[in-house]
Amino acid sequence: LSSSLSLSFALSLSLFPSLSLQASALLCHSCEKSTDRDSFVTCDECTTSYHTFCLLTPLSVVPSVWRCPTCLAAECAKQKDPYGFEQAKKEYTLDTFGEMANRFKT
Repeated sequence: LSSSLSLSFALSLSLFPSLSLQASALLCHSCEKSTDRDSFVTCDECTTSYHTFCLLTPLSVVPSVWRCPTCLAAECAKQKDPYGFEQAKKEYTLDTFGEMANRFKT
C-alpha cells in the first residue's frame, strides 16, 4: 500500500511540477522541520523557505519581500554596471589624466 502511495505521489509530481515546489517550501531549509508555520519566510526568487528564527540573523517579523542567503549571495556576486558611465576604452595614468584635464579646462 505504501509503495502505491509513493508511486502515486511521484506520478503527481511528474504531472504537476509545481507540487514539488510546494512540497519543498513546506520544510525549513535550515532545520528541515515544518513546525511553526507562522514563522516561515519564503524566498521570492527560488521559493526556499526558512523559519525566521533559523536564519543566521534572525528576523523579528516575516517581511513581505525577502530573498534567501543563496539568492542574495548570487545577486551580490553579479558584475555591476558602472553607475551610468561608459567604461573608457583607454587607460590613463595620473599624469596623462591630469594633462587631459588641463586641456579640457582651456
